[in-house]
Amino acid sequence: MAATSARSTALPAFVAAAILLMGLVSAVPDPALCPFELGYNPTFNADGSILSCTKGQETFQVDEAGILARSLRGIGASSLGLISGIIDGDLTVVTKFVEPNAIFDLPGLGPTPIGPAVFAFAAQEFVFPPGADKSAVFQLSQYHFLDNNDPRVASVHVTVFAATKTIDYDSVWRFNLVDGRRVWQLQTTSNIKLVPRN
Repeated sequence: MAATSARSTALPAFVAAAILLMGLVSAVPDPALCPFELGYNPTFNADGSILSCTKGQETFQVDEAGILARSLRGIGASSLGLISGIIDGDLTVVTKFVEPNAIFDLPGLGPTPIGPAVFAFAAQEFVFPPGADKSAVFQLSQYHFLDNNDPRVASVHVTVFAATKTIDYDSVWRFNLVDGRRVWQLQTTSNIKLVPRN
């Protein structure tokens, strides 16, 4: 009788321990959440419970749902789509990743709505060598949410390596509903700097 009683109390304790262990294992963040394609590498704290994504001196902690990391990856995909549209001269693709009321702070022109002046600037400055790897001609950094950490509005610094110059600018992106699906679209650019490349 005592053995049966011991077994009956040991079983729930074992099940509880197994459930707790499964919870701890499932709580370990997935390092694949870090957008490695944008140069961010996963790093864990000493006990492996906290995941951060690191790129040079920049680092951000991955929350439990991975919202920050997923949104950065989404902006990276939209940036690649935008760059690809510019390289291919496809305005349909470009406008998919830019808000209809987007404003671009262009050198010499100031804040300019999307239109002929913006397209002319892009055609003149965003020139790349033939066959350039589209995923390698830009970098994102200094990423964070805006508007009280609203995960639908984010700021990111963009560096583009064109054929003859490096183009640096700050940008704001919004997670908009486009043709029935959510897409990160460029809302504004500012502080554009054009630096000749040697």
